[in-house]
Amino acid sequence: MSALIIPLILLFHEEAVRRFLIKKSPEIILRSIALNEDIQKEANLSKEEVEFLKSAYFELEKETEKIKSNIKIKEIEIQEIINSEKIDFDKIEKIIKEISNLNEELRLKQIRSFKKVYEKLGSEKFKEIRKILKEYRKEKRRKLKGEE
Repeated sequence: MSALIIPLILLFHEEAVRRFLIKKSPEIILRSIALNEDIQKEANLSKEEVEFLKSAYFELEKETEKIKSNIKIKEIEIQEIINSEKIDFDKIEKIIKEISNLNEELRLKQIRSFKKVYEKLGSEKFKEIRKILKEYRKEKRRKLKGEE
């Protein structure tokens, strides 16, 4: 019973979980590179590389949304069970395991997509892009704080 408490708390505090998972998510890095023309120009990415990045990002985005919607449905199923007259804890545990498997699938898809991009660009270009992203984020923070 106590083993279910933490997962249940996490399920109902989506924002905390989302922030934890996104912190340095490959998905965010891919989006930054694929959709930000300033970063693309500064990294001297070719048209072919940009198209590859966009394709990889949008494919990952579609897969991510499919999995996230399945997770959301499972969370609703848990709420439904909790709000029923007789709570079936075994069924809740089974659903939590399914959610765990879906989260694993999501992370693996993100990492595999990230790996594809890393292999396509090469380690040197990728190191350069990471430096650019780091500087871009610093500049963005400064602007938000009003430090022009």
